[in-house]
Amino acid sequence: MAALHACGLKILAKTEETPNLPAADLTRLVNAATRCFDTFANTVSALQNLRTGRKQRIVVQHIHVNDGGQAAVVGQIDKGGTR
Repeated sequence: MAALHACGLKILAKTEETPNLPAADLTRLVNAATRCFDTFANTVSALQNLRTGRKQRIVVQHIHVNDGGQAAVVGQIDKGGTR
């Protein structure tokens, strides 16, 4: 994962080092860097899914408070699966 991120940064650095690149070459370099960063993001997402057991839990609670009333909402957050 670190290599993908570093590769994307190196490719973007090439675009800054040579300011007079033709538009086609600049586009190719930026697209290559984008693919590196996209693959990095997908890998991070896959790793997170493996660590959390691929479970997602959403709890929706509706609370009604009348005029002049006060409400305290207290809940517990479940962090997911085991590592």
